[in-house]
Amino acid sequence: MGLPRSIKTGNTSNDPLLDESGIKITFTHIMTGGKYLKWRNLGIVRLMRKSQTALPTFCLMVSKKNSLLMFPFFETADAELAKKIETAINTVTGYWAHLGANKDI
Repeated sequence: MGLPRSIKTGNTSNDPLLDESGIKITFTHIMTGGKYLKWRNLGIVRLMRKSQTALPTFCLMVSKKNSLLMFPFFETADAELAKKIETAINTVTGYWAHLGANKDI
């Protein structure tokens, strides 16, 4: 089973599902700053709300496939961006679920 094909360009893995405010999510990678991870190497991906105040902070937590230790990968205070990240994660994890990727949002 190959990657889904983009209708726009015919490209798959390089077409970003999200490329905004320093985070880029494609079907193969999640990138921010100088860091990137391959989806196939991830075990759990969780978008956490860190604060219950009027202006919450959202933190994207990830773990490697063979580790239960989660670490922060990206943070934002933008609730709309957090929704877009969640949508992109849902799209990718729906595809990679057969390889053991789990979303925990």
